Amino acid sequence: MSAYKPGDFRTFFADPRTRAEYLRWAPLLLEAEEYHAGNREIAPVKPLPPRVKTKDGALEYQRRKRLKALVGATVRLARDVHMKSGKVYKKDTLWRVSHVERGKICVQGILSNGKSGSDRAIYGLSERDVHPFTLGEP
Repeated sequence: MSAYKPGDFRTFFADPRTRAEYLRWAPLLLEAEEYHAGNREIAPVKPLPPRVKTKDGALEYQRRKRLKALVGATVRLARDVHMKSGKVYKKDTLWRVSHVERGKICVQGILSNGKSGSDRAIYGLSERDVHPFTLGEP
């Protein structure tokens, strides 16, 4: 409204380059014209009500933060993981979390030099399927 000057709608319609868009913009232009003529008042802006924190939303946010903190961490498997190919990865083997996708943890095998990059990978683990590894654990 502040950039509009009375009579702008006429020049907008008169220009052949903007005439095709005139029907889309006409209601806004004519309302701005009415406002500048003093025929319309702008209602005071009401502040939005404060967002209600739900317990479910808070828990989901905390879960996302926990999963994000696991990326790059070394973890142990909490159970034997059976793959569709028939391969079984044993409980307590070490893996590195590569990323989190759609709320599921994706891990890669750790090479003998301690770096990830092995051709072993498991996708779709839940948070309870892995335990963060810390030195000194049995």
